[in-house]
Amino acid sequence: KDEKQYAEQHKNPVVQWGIQKFDLAVLDFKPDIVVTYRDPWMDSYIAESPFLPFFHWVWMPTIDSEPQKNEWLYDFNRCDGLMAYSEYGIRTLENQTKGRIKVHGCASPAIDPVVFNIIPNKAAHKESLGLPSDSIIFGTVMRNQKRKMFPDLMKAFKTFLDTTDEETRNKSFLYLHTSYPEKMGWNITSLIHEYGIGSKVLCTYVCRACKQY
Repeated sequence: KDEKQYAEQHKNPVVQWGIQKFDLAVLDFKPDIVVTYRDPWMDSYIAESPFLPFFHWVWMPTIDSEPQKNEWLYDFNRCDGLMAYSEYGIRTLENQTKGRIKVHGCASPAIDPVVFNIIPNKAAHKESLGLPSDSIIFGTVMRNQKRKMFPDLMKAFKTFLDTTDEETRNKSFLYLHTSYPEKMGWNITSLIHEYGIGSKVLCTYVCRACKQY
């Protein structure tokens, strides 16, 4: 392998998202339209491309938090068409910029109907997993990273259990689908013990070896 290239990729994390190849690809393909749909920090370099005036850039960044960084707002203004994954993303930009940034619409990505299929009988499905048929499940799907607020999530769930009525508490569960093992993430087991919610937390993950749940 090229040691110099390897070192450069690790020095600049955006290299893996195409910053060194984008302009070359534009010169080669001469596209009329460029469509991107990744996190703002992955695609912001396109706003600085010298070829930006020569193609129409449609961008659907993941706007999943607020407030958005000012430099991202500046970049959003430079694309020709801005989309959002969710209505929340649209509201976030409209509220933060007082309507100055216009989002053309929401284009939520499609799902795999084989994996994410409709459960015809949720009550029976819950019972098949050993849960009350009328259980209330607070679910989250996110990678176990330090920037993910697992401690806050568990603390909030614990507060909910302590302040709700007994009937609701008995049938409420917190479901975590996350990555495991994760050296740089939170110690999920310790957090569950810390907040005393061991009997109320359901966890799943995808095995890195066999790729099964």
